[in-house]
Amino acid sequence: MPVPARVVRPHPAVAAYKADEDRHLVTNGSLTRAIRLLQGLVAEAERRGHKVKAKKYGQLYAAEFRQSLSRGHLDITVDNFAYGITITEKGRQRRRTPGLLPA
Repeated sequence: MPVPARVVRPHPAVAAYKADEDRHLVTNGSLTRAIRLLQGLVAEAERRGHKVKAKKYGQLYAAEFRQSLSRGHLDITVDNFAYGITITEKGRQRRRTPGLLPA
């Protein structure tokens, strides 16, 4: 899947992801890369004839908001089945010193 070096005119679903800052699961330093990856994925999905649309959530309470994060940032529909796509950043793992409680 080709990933663009820059995203000048993002797909509407990618633009919606970018605008919904509360649901970003990546650091600000990785956001540009996440947008480029999503743009490449969306372009390839549409090239293959699949449908892509942004998720719309509106205002949610805390528990509903946490659940909405697991439903994805956008949907790609393949053969009438919608797949929720979520982009996250793998966190750095901390080493635990034996015998010490985590902070």
